[in-house]
Amino acid sequence: MRLVAGLLAAGLVACATKPATTEPARATADVAKETLAHVERIRAIKPGADSAAAVRYNRQLEDAWKFFLAQPKAALPVLRKELGVEIMKPARNDFLLLDLGYFLYEKGEPGDKGLARSALFTIDPGAEILRWNWQEFFQFVHAVADDGDPRVLPLIDRAFLRGDLAFSAGTPPMKLDAAVACTFLYGAYGSAAEAHLKRQLGDRAVARRIMEVLIWIGSPASNAEVRAAMAATRDNEAFVRGATFLMKAGGPDGRRLMLAINPRTLDAGSQDYYGKIKKSVEATNFTELRKPIARMPGDSWVAGDELRKRLAAMNKGDGIDRATSPAAFLNSELPRDLLIEELQRVRTRLFRRVSAESLAAAQRVNDTINALRYRQDAK
Repeated sequence: MRLVAGLLAAGLVACATKPATTEPARATADVAKETLAHVERIRAIKPGADSAAAVRYNRQLEDAWKFFLAQPKAALPVLRKELGVEIMKPARNDFLLLDLGYFLYEKGEPGDKGLARSALFTIDPGAEILRWNWQEFFQFVHAVADDGDPRVLPLIDRAFLRGDLAFSAGTPPMKLDAAVACTFLYGAYGSAAEAHLKRQLGDRAVARRIMEVLIWIGSPASNAEVRAAMAATRDNEAFVRGATFLMKAGGPDGRRLMLAINPRTLDAGSQDYYGKIKKSVEATNFTELRKPIARMPGDSWVAGDELRKRLAAMNKGDGIDRATSPAAFLNSELPRDLLIEELQRVRTRLFRRVSAESLAAAQRVNDTINALRYRQDAK
């Protein structure tokens, strides 16, 4: 920071002693030239570099972003032009699209987001260079998922639902396997992601992973499709995932579907698992589901108007309210369906911040939503 401040001070002195009509234009031209130099260095980055080259590349990328941020008025027009030209090329540089696109999306002006999204949807998710920069690609896709752009759902399908890369992301960094990455991506998109996913449950290649994601972001609206996928696969791992979904997200109808299963139609592994869990399935009700929730810290009783205010604050912030126990929602006089709808919005908010804390909070929200589905409100 001292170096940058020194350069700025030197520039101010120069402006005081030279004609004001030529120096700003010259300075802008110099920044544009250096911006292009940074762009070309980014373009030259190759996959599979040795450790020394990787260190050099990382330093170049850090230097480029610092330079762009320090000179936005002169650098941003150059970046917009270069990115627009790259998008239109028949043979595009995927890493340039990724890095410049993500920079403009996160650090540019509001009007830059459309161009940045165009860059994202032009990237080839199978490009080798992306495997070395998967974290940045995930962060870009995750940021755009928050916008609700419908083009992002097929992109998540291609790049993450059918992939198996593990990497670290978030603040502080956390390890994400493919299923957890998908959960954050589809979860950040919002409620429409569930309908998109359940339509693909007939594809055995992705059915198990879809069920893993739906455990986190699904609802009873997917019960029939999940049960059909469990029956079609005749696979123990798929059965376990489907059973978990029906009992954790499927509400009373999910429990009914579980109890209607004929064990004789199952493979040996699924028969064994079903036999182990059947008693707990039979015992599931509102009273049993609320027991662990009642032990959670925070205010267990909050008046209706105040609870609405707290829900609104959660949906404006990061989705976390440490003062309110999940039990407050179960004990509230507010209508069950209203509470479920608001908590589903909170869950979407939570998935828009990648962190272990958000994931743990989403689990608490899901447990609360599932218990609420068993609560019988007065008609």
